[in-house]
Amino acid sequence: MPFQHFSLKAGCNAIDAGTVLANINEGHAGAAPDLGPFEQGEALPAYGPRNREYIFSDGFETP
Repeated sequence: MPFQHFSLKAGCNAIDAGTVLANINEGHAGAAPDLGPFEQGEALPAYGPRNREYIFSDGFETP
């Protein structure tokens, strides 16, 4: 199954249509927060395993 990221399509009416919520989405890109799960144009979050050089032998990431 191909990777799916559920980002908003460019030009969608939901881009920059949200309301700023204190301590939640203040770091938005554009005129206002997007209504989708991810901000348009921002890097997607990385879940799961990372490169081994960033993980201690006990499995925790380096600070």
